[in-house]
Amino acid sequence: MDSTATVNDGLLAEYFDDLLSTGATDRQPPPAPAPATEAAEECMIFVWHGLRLAIHRNDLRGVCAFPASLQPAAHPRTLGSLDYQASLSRVIDLRQLLLPQAGAAVAPALTYDYLLVLRDGQWALPAQAVSGLCQFNAAEVRRRTTATRRPWLAGTSTLQQCAILDVDAVLAWAEETPRDQS
Repeated sequence: MDSTATVNDGLLAEYFDDLLSTGATDRQPPPAPAPATEAAEECMIFVWHGLRLAIHRNDLRGVCAFPASLQPAAHPRTLGSLDYQASLSRVIDLRQLLLPQAGAAVAPALTYDYLLVLRDGQWALPAQAVSGLCQFNAAEVRRRTTATRRPWLAGTSTLQQCAILDVDAVLAWAEETPRDQS
């Protein structure tokens, strides 16, 4: 193993530790995720601006190509919406969720290739790439155990080098109206 890989592994571990560190939050934390079981969990891994993220297969309704254009955003936490299998799917602006401190510094109109449509089809996540389904063993997943600065984070996998999203928390966040817009 070369020294670059060792440095990158150390940086990734440090990033994951920061993701799971506790911190003050100005809202009530969502309920803690269910305890890990010994059974393997199947997750879809996707890439959003270089970050590898995962969602549980049970939270995924489907994957489709990102459309050439979206209907205008009717909600402040969306990029817009599209018709998906007879449902209106709102596309969540992950930039606001994952990088709230960046604000407008991160361009919202970046290129996406895929949409991961969630549950009943009312919400979708944008992605540049979809890596496919992967089995996560309970032993390789570091679960969030207490409220963190990132309530959307269910846990991390250093083996798969990804953050696992808590879809309930993501959807609760997406459905809120931001304070400065209420």
